[in-house]
Amino acid sequence: AAVFLRIEGQMLPPFFPLAPKTQPVMLSENNPRKKWCAMRTLARTLVCCALFCLFTACRAEDEKKETKKPELKVAKVEKDAPKIDGVLDDDAWKSAATAKDFFTGEGAAAQGKTRVLVTQDEKNLYVAIEGFEDEATLKGLTAGVTQHDGEDIWQDDEVELFLDPTGKRNSYYQIIVNSKGVTWDAWHENPKNPDMAWEPKYQAVVKLGEKSWVVEFALPWSIFEKT
Repeated sequence: AAVFLRIEGQMLPPFFPLAPKTQPVMLSENNPRKKWCAMRTLARTLVCCALFCLFTACRAEDEKKETKKPELKVAKVEKDAPKIDGVLDDDAWKSAATAKDFFTGEGAAAQGKTRVLVTQDEKNLYVAIEGFEDEATLKGLTAGVTQHDGEDIWQDDEVELFLDPTGKRNSYYQIIVNSKGVTWDAWHENPKNPDMAWEPKYQAVVKLGEKSWVVEFALPWSIFEKT
């Protein structure tokens, strides 16, 4: 699965790459294996993304008409920030902006159920991604990469964030977390040149349950220093 985020003040326009009926920066999900196999890699299908909290480009429903760009209005946390533990029971998540009902890369409605929650405060952007599946599929999640920035992590069952604070779709930050919580991150001045020297300090926790698996992030605004 991949989530694309773009941040403009407190407005995060989400958007579903390669899905019809959508167009700007946002959240996308692609799952090439099994029934849905939770949050599977989408990196190969992505070219350019926009958010700093979600990105990529989509086709219009009607070639002659522009579809309205979907938006997530992300409010600030009212009291306590969410605890990054993979459990989405914090009050902050109850009032968070929510995206669901995603499309596959081919434009069909996704078979699996996924939701993305986004909120923020003065210090961090908070993103939680939850993929729902049966117990057997959850137990079958694969994660062969065990070290940070390990090669081919996108071959694992994983979640990816593509973050473009500028919204220009020229450059972006990419963060990957596999189902064992191993991370990979890079700055892309353009899609073909990942800068692995970008080593941001953030929190990312994975938790597998009986009915779903969750990846929860706390991303300090300060890590996006290149834009």
